[in-house]
Amino acid sequence: MSVARALELEVPRPLALIVDDSPFLTAHLSCLLLSLGLEARVPGDAEELRLLAAKAAVIFVELELFQACGFEVTRELAAQHTCPLVLLTGSGRKTDLQWGLRAGASAVLPRPLTATMLHTALERLGCAGCTR
Repeated sequence: MSVARALELEVPRPLALIVDDSPFLTAHLSCLLLSLGLEARVPGDAEELRLLAAKAAVIFVELELFQACGFEVTRELAAQHTCPLVLLTGSGRKTDLQWGLRAGASAVLPRPLTATMLHTALERLGCAGCTR
């Protein structure tokens, strides 16, 4: 079988969206998600986020966004979508966890992330097909 044919037969990966404006952190999370069998996408703007969110298996939102508040983005997504929302924070403050869950996040994870942390969180959330 040719490589092209094999790619055509490949089972689609669950979609994970990343709402983060740091290229370094986005690249790191994308690599981790890919290693766990997910397709990672970074929406370019709010409109693309709305369109892709309807197809997402899980959405990751950075708390400290340059042009928006991570809590507010999480709140808006939680009101419109049922997939798990994971809030990411580099501060590790207990209040981030409390406010994140109040905003509608399914989980709040500290940065830096490891593949093990991510895998455990996805399993705990019951993200169907999100882990190998």
